[in-house]
Amino acid sequence: MIHFAECTDDFRSKLPPVLYRRFSEKEHALSFIDDGAVRFMNLLYYKALEDGDTRKDFWEGEFKQGLDTKGLQLYIKAPDNNFTLDNLVSVEMAQTLPDMDAHFISCYSMQLHEEQHKNYGKYVVEITNPTEFINRFSNAKISPYIAWQDVVYYEHENVSSAPTDRLINSPLWARKRIGYKNDHEFRIALLISNLKHAKSAILADKNVQSMQHKLDNGNIMKEVMLISNMGSLNDIATLTY
Repeated sequence: MIHFAECTDDFRSKLPPVLYRRFSEKEHALSFIDDGAVRFMNLLYYKALEDGDTRKDFWEGEFKQGLDTKGLQLYIKAPDNNFTLDNLVSVEMAQTLPDMDAHFISCYSMQLHEEQHKNYGKYVVEITNPTEFINRFSNAKISPYIAWQDVVYYEHENVSSAPTDRLINSPLWARKRIGYKNDHEFRIALLISNLKHAKSAILADKNVQSMQHKLDNGNIMKEVMLISNMGSLNDIATLTY
């Protein structure tokens, strides 16, 4: 049996009016527009990159936040009991995705910022109709397992206020530390709870390919990338510069 992560409406946020995708190579930008070559990398890929803190993030798929709760009252909702914590010196909350190799993401921006040019490439594709862009995935077997969320940015340490409901209710694959806030990131995710058994079904779709990726140190990370070829996006995507 093939098991996929459940994609509920909670993992499908409101789509923005426009999305941007940056590329370091013009040929990749044109392939995105002309062929609908959409790359999904799993979270382990981003944890293993060797480019400083630009794209590499040790905390991908993990959430840790240190709360300085002195003078703060926390109301904790648990499955069988609710309780209140008063005047604690510190509390650390931690969560980790158990299957980061099965969470593939494709990254976009809702707004442009000058730091993105330096970090992610000078070629910008503007997706003028994100709703239609999402609809194009319906041509592939991966459609039921696609989710999308704007990234929630959070303070990592010495936080003096309780976490917001929006942060707590966001999926772990859509949380980033505040230092990445200028990315204004929006993620489209392919969620597979058992990659080993699901891969053959996913790859049976002619629109999906699996690839290897060579890291900066020359090592090969196998099967960290899926490419969905959705056909031309010329009607909804433009290379702006």
